[in-house]
Amino acid sequence: MAIARGTETILLVDDEEAVLKVAGSMLRKLGYTVHLAESGESALIEIHEHGSEIDLMLTDWMMPELHGNELLEQIRATGYDGPIAVVSGELMEEEPLPTGVIGVIFKPYSLENLSHNLRTFLAAKQD
Repeated sequence: MAIARGTETILLVDDEEAVLKVAGSMLRKLGYTVHLAESGESALIEIHEHGSEIDLMLTDWMMPELHGNELLEQIRATGYDGPIAVVSGELMEEEPLPTGVIGVIFKPYSLENLSHNLRTFLAAKQD
């Protein structure tokens, strides 16, 4: 699988600092501008400050406090209507995707897998 690059802006949300650092580095390597949020609450702040710039929100599903459907609900309440993709180590494939979620990337993922999924998600945004 070829590595697909991009120039869009991505909000990456994950409560694990190591994952946030590594995934953020991977995204930058692929050419994306990246905003990092270490919690659902900090994701809301980023959306308030930079929502119009964010082309895709890529968020962990299981985080302490504000996560999952609660986070989606609050993000949508801000007026952000861009695509939201979920990163999860859980088996979400047996369930339908939550309303407003464009897709899921399963942990662990490779640079190639990440790049392919992002291009798919961002292309769907333009449809």
